[in-house]
Amino acid sequence: MTESSTPADYLAHAIASNPSLQAARLHWQGALERIPQAASLEDPQLTYKYFIGGMGFGGDMEERQEFGLSQALPWPAKLPLRVRLARSEAAMEQKQFEAARWKLRYDVAQAYWEHWYLAAALAATEENLRLMQYLEGVARARYAAAASSHPDVLRAQMEVSKMENEALNLRDLQGPTAARLNAVLNRPADSPLPVPKDFPTEVVRIDDGQLLAWAGGANPELAAMDSQVEGGELRKRLAGQDYFPDFMVGVDYMDMASSSGAMGGAKDTWAVMAGINLPIWWGKYAAGVREAEAMRQAAISQRADKANTLSADVKLAAYGLRDAQRRMDLYRDALLPKARAALQAAQASYRAGTTSLMDILDLQRSLLEFDLSLHRSQADWWQHLAELEMLVGREIPRTAIKEIRQAEVGTQPAEARGDRNQSQ
Repeated sequence: MTESSTPADYLAHAIASNPSLQAARLHWQGALERIPQAASLEDPQLTYKYFIGGMGFGGDMEERQEFGLSQALPWPAKLPLRVRLARSEAAMEQKQFEAARWKLRYDVAQAYWEHWYLAAALAATEENLRLMQYLEGVARARYAAAASSHPDVLRAQMEVSKMENEALNLRDLQGPTAARLNAVLNRPADSPLPVPKDFPTEVVRIDDGQLLAWAGGANPELAAMDSQVEGGELRKRLAGQDYFPDFMVGVDYMDMASSSGAMGGAKDTWAVMAGINLPIWWGKYAAGVREAEAMRQAAISQRADKANTLSADVKLAAYGLRDAQRRMDLYRDALLPKARAALQAAQASYRAGTTSLMDILDLQRSLLEFDLSLHRSQADWWQHLAELEMLVGREIPRTAIKEIRQAEVGTQPAEARGDRNQSQ
C-alpha cells in the first residue's frame, strides 16, 4: 500500500488475500464437486468364492470357485433428486460466498475510513494545538506587559494541555486502527500503512422503496436462504423415496469340474441374478419425512426473520447515510466558515484589547469541534454507504463532485497564520 492507493486498491488487495473470503470460495468449489458424486451410482461389487474340497452338484460335477459381479440401482426418482439437492446446496454456497465478498467490502470500508478519520482528526488537532500554543505565548507576552491578567495565561495553558492530551490519544489509537485494517488485508498487524491523502466526495440519491426492492432481489444471504428452503423441499421428497425399494442386478460365473477327474466332463455355468431391498420399516421412513419437513419449515421461518431484519437494517443504514450527508453539509458549508470568520474577528479584537482571551479560547474550541465533526461525518458517510451496499447486494449509483485534499481540510485562517509568523 502506498500514499496514492485508493480504497479500491485496498479492496482489491483484500479480495485477493483475505482468508475468510478464500474459505467461502473453497466451500463453494467443494459443493460443486458434490454434484457429479450425487449423479453417480454406488460402486459395483465384485465377489469371489473358492470351495475347499469342491461343492458337489450331484452326478459327476462339482463347483470349485465362483466369481460374482453386482450393481446396486436406486429407485428411479432418487438419483435425479440427489443431483438437484447437490445443485441447490452448491447454489447456497455460491450465495454465501457472494455474501462474504460483500461483507469483506464492508469490513475494508469500515477499517479504511476509520484509519482515514484518525489521520484527519490528528492533523486538525495538531493544527489547532499549534494555534493554541501561539495564543498561550501571546497571553504570556501580554501578561508580562501588564496588558492582561495571570488567569488568562493559566486558561491558555490548560487548553494547551487538554489539546496535547487529545492529540496523544488520537496518535495512540492509530496503532490498533491500522492493525484492524491490516487484519482485513491479511497483513501482519504492525505492517506500515500510509496516511490516505485524498477524500473523494460523492453524492447518492436513495429511495427507501428502491433500496428495499434491491435488497429483496439481490441480497445474497436472502438468496442463500431461498436455496436452503429449496433444499429442504428436495430432502423431504428424497426422504419419501425411502418407501420404495432399491434394486440389485448381477451376474455369477461358476467354475465347474468333474469330480471323477475325467477331462471335458464338466461345463462352466453362468447365472444372472436380480434383487430388491424390502422397505418394511415404515416408522423409520415416516420419521425421516417429518424430520425433513421440520427442517424445511425452520428454513422458511429463518428466511422470513432475515427478510424482516434486513428491511429494518436497510432503513437504518439509509438514515445513517442521510444523516452523515446532512452533517457534512452543515459543518462544511455553514458552521466551519462562520467559526473561522468569528475567530478571525475575535483575534483582531483581542489585539486591539476589546475582547477577552476566553472568547478566543471558546471560538478555538468550537472550531476544533466542528473540524472533528466534519471528518467524523465524512468517514461515517462512506461507512454507511458500504453497509447499505452490503445489505442490498449491489453498488448504489453515485456521482463524484470533487476531491478535497486532506491537507486543505481544517487549515486555519490566513490572518491567524500571519499572526503566528509575526510572533516568530
